[in-house]
Amino acid sequence: MLKIGGEVISWSDRYLTKENENIMRPKGSQVVCPFVKPTIDNDTYYITFAPEITKGSIKEIEKVTINNLKKFKELLPIGGNSVYKKGLLIIFNNLSNEDACALDRVHENIKDVFVSNGLMLGQFHANCDERGAYNPDFKVSVSPYPLFAIRSLAVHDILFLKEKRSWFEAFDSLYGDRFKKNKLDENTSYLEQFYLEAKAMYSKAN
Repeated sequence: MLKIGGEVISWSDRYLTKENENIMRPKGSQVVCPFVKPTIDNDTYYITFAPEITKGSIKEIEKVTINNLKKFKELLPIGGNSVYKKGLLIIFNNLSNEDACALDRVHENIKDVFVSNGLMLGQFHANCDERGAYNPDFKVSVSPYPLFAIRSLAVHDILFLKEKRSWFEAFDSLYGDRFKKNKLDENTSYLEQFYLEAKAMYSKAN
């Protein structure tokens, strides 16, 4: 497991923390995941393993992942802006690439649970078809081992949470004031249009 953990850290540093021309954000950094480097630098980039998962059992993977939601909340740092410098990877080191597609189903099934807890859950595996938010031709979540990544919700997550009322409401409760009080900076101001469109859509639906 030590070897696998080292490989995942190396992949994280080599890929997730680096600028990538395929990201294509309208403004700001083109780093694949802007949260990873600050988290690594803060020594709060946590890794856990789920070696008991050897087959693509949706039920078992869901159980392991939700149990780690609780673990993430107990990890340091807790509270304040420091929570953005905390991440947890759940590595399914005994899950084959063929069975790893089960992570996609699990992600779909339990995303509601994570978002309602103020968290984002992302799936990564060798055959992951998750596409870039600004570049649908870019498979952004390909990794050397099947894994889930857990982190706190951030303001740019409006891009991923505008498609469902409950997701948007969870986001709005955390970040709505930034949009209402014009607290966005030059690198996030473009997100306002996504927020306002979602706000208008769900207001009309009431």
